Amino acid sequence: MTCLPEQLAQEVNRNGSVKEIVSIVQGLFLHCDTLALYNIEGKQQSRTTLPLRDRLKDLASFAPKEPEERMIVTCRDFALLTCALLREAGFESRVRCGFASYFIPGQYEDHWITEYKPEDNSDWIRLDSQLDDIQQKHYQFTSPFNLSFSDFMTAPEAILSLEGKSLPASLFGQADARGNWFLKVNLIRDFLSLQEIHTSSWDDWREAPKYINIEAEKLGKDWLSLARDVFNLSATDDIQTVTSKYEPLMTPFWTRASDP
Repeated sequence: MTCLPEQLAQEVNRNGSVKEIVSIVQGLFLHCDTLALYNIEGKQQSRTTLPLRDRLKDLASFAPKEPEERMIVTCRDFALLTCALLREAGFESRVRCGFASYFIPGQYEDHWITEYKPEDNSDWIRLDSQLDDIQQKHYQFTSPFNLSFSDFMTAPEAILSLEGKSLPASLFGQADARGNWFLKVNLIRDFLSLQEIHTSSWDDWREAPKYINIEAEKLGKDWLSLARDVFNLSATDDIQTVTSKYEPLMTPFWTRASDP
């Protein structure tokens, strides 16, 4: 998913800064839900997320485009391309799935962002490359280059933060699709993303509710335990151990054809 076409990979400045990389991404992509901010109407919108080789196959260079000429994508596309460019520039980087608090006050919206380690190899820094100057002004949020925990929670962090607290699960989701089932979907998507499995066009998460309970029984684990393991995985990179415990989840359960 994060593999660049060869001709574009050669264009990446190996000494480029994070801000330069973000500028490249913002010059190519527009989020499908933000077109009105750029006075764009009638352009085809799609929520399909493609591998970068497919998304960028017809792109001749990373030269920035006017808003009306940019590709219409989702937040996951922004995160994937940013991750790929950071890696080409020599940064350790990965894609995370979770929830952002800066789109709708009081809500935690389904979202994907990029994490990277700076040159001194210190702690992971969270970055939202979708938020250009126009969106920062619209959402009244000006810290996309260093997201805090209150700005963005990964799915395991969100589930663990709800334990024993009065914050309702209904605050987490997308539009009118919200609640515990959505937290569990993003938990699995984050679990897979940490293993370089960035779910794509077949990720029909809206089918998840009817599978949640039966899958929990198959798993033999409660979801809180899974959240703890994925949280620890993100901190230790002990992928093999966690994967062996949750082998059934390597194919997201909501993509399976059989009904419960």
